[in-house]
Order: sequence, then structure tokens, then C-alpha cells
Amino acid sequence: MDWTNWQTKALTMIEKYGADMRILVTARGAYTPSTDTYATSATTSYPVKGLFTSLEDTDESGHETVIQNAIILVAAKNLPRIDDEADVKVFQGSNVYVPKKIDTIQPGAVAIIFRIRVK
Repeated sequence: MDWTNWQTKALTMIEKYGADMRILVTARGAYTPSTDTYATSATTSYPVKGLFTSLEDTDESGHETVIQNAIILVAAKNLPRIDDEADVKVFQGSNVYVPKKIDTIQPGAVAIIFRIRVK
């Protein structure tokens, strides 16, 4: 199956309905065991559109509560792989969000959406 078509559709929908955001990724440099240090980090900024979703949960009695976390969906097309090893921050206006977990929705070998759980 050609997953690149799904990747393009995800990008189109998120660009249409998403908010302007910026993802700042600081990748850790290579590790040198002899000095127990990392090489200089590289920081890159990516302008993106993202969609916020809130998390809701239902307890045993059926009451719904909003969890104090949110998920930001970002189309993966035209972005490098973003993983939990990098220092990542998501900016939207004056708000800064720090991801707790980043999942890649990736059927096959094509990344379609980054699912970023933030505090």
C-alpha cells in the first residue's frame, strides 16, 4: 500500500484546520565515552501546523473528567523524525509546551503523524 498518499492527506487536513506552531528540536551530539561527554548539540526550528486534542477519561461511576494533558497532532511530512531522545519544545503564540511522550503514527515505513503528548 502507498502510505505517502495518507501522509499528504494528513498534511492537508492539519494545515487546513491546525494552528500555527513552531517545534524547536535540540538534538544531542555524539557521545564520547572516554570523556563521558556529548558533542555540541544542534538546535533546529520547524514551523508547523498542529491540532490540539484534549484527553478525557471516564471513571467507574461514569463521570467524565478532563486530564490535565493534551495531545498535539502534527503532520510528519516534510519533517525529520522527532524522537524522545531530543530536547523538544512546542511553541504556539506565547505558550511553550514540553512533550512528555512523542509517538510516530507510522504504518509501513512512512511517518504520517507525530502524536505529541504535552504537559
